[in-house]
Amino acid sequence: MARVLGIVKIHLNGKLQRTVSGAKLRTGGHKHTSVVGHKRYGSYVEFEPSQVTFTIAKTGDVNLKEIQDLEATTLVFEGDDGVSYLINNADCTSSVEISDAGGGVAFTFEGDEAEPL
Repeated sequence: MARVLGIVKIHLNGKLQRTVSGAKLRTGGHKHTSVVGHKRYGSYVEFEPSQVTFTIAKTGDVNLKEIQDLEATTLVFEGDDGVSYLINNADCTSSVEISDAGGGVAFTFEGDEAEPL
């Protein structure tokens, strides 16, 4: 029987992050957009970056500014179902927002199209 995704690990430049559940991956790539008037005339292609959103458990030894300042990093989205994705050229696209509700800090990274490993 096939394994179902249950736990995701996020690696930034090879360093495993202390993520909590709820990580999401949009693989990105080429996206077709319809051209319409009184009917559909066709479509054009645009590149859509991959996007990963995840939350890190906030502890005193986590350098949030260091994570926020990452540019052109390598991100690995590793699933416990045996499938992992590599995203090159990933940048943090979110600002840091700290909350005491749940003790986590959410981040968003965008980069090249996600490639299965």
